[in-house]
Amino acid sequence: MNTYQTLQQKALGLAFILGPLFLIVGAVIYLLGIGLNPGRAHSWIEGIFMTYGIILMIPIYFELARILGQRSPIFGIICAITGLGWGIGVMGLPTG
Repeated sequence: MNTYQTLQQKALGLAFILGPLFLIVGAVIYLLGIGLNPGRAHSWIEGIFMTYGIILMIPIYFELARILGQRSPIFGIICAITGLGWGIGVMGLPTG
């Protein structure tokens, strides 16, 4: 393994930790009512955490698809397409 692959694996490991953590923190912020707009059900602080969490979930899906594709290539491709589609689809949702 060269230096690039080592650094890539470390970054991927960090994404496996930070992606779900950002999603959980965003949900907790929303439940606590931090940064809620008056008369709306949206929190701008929750939106920041959720956005970064969703962005970090895309490489996680690709890595899981790679692992799954070693045993079952069809399911690996389905996982990759679903992960990319989920990431792109959720990022385009209007917030207001």
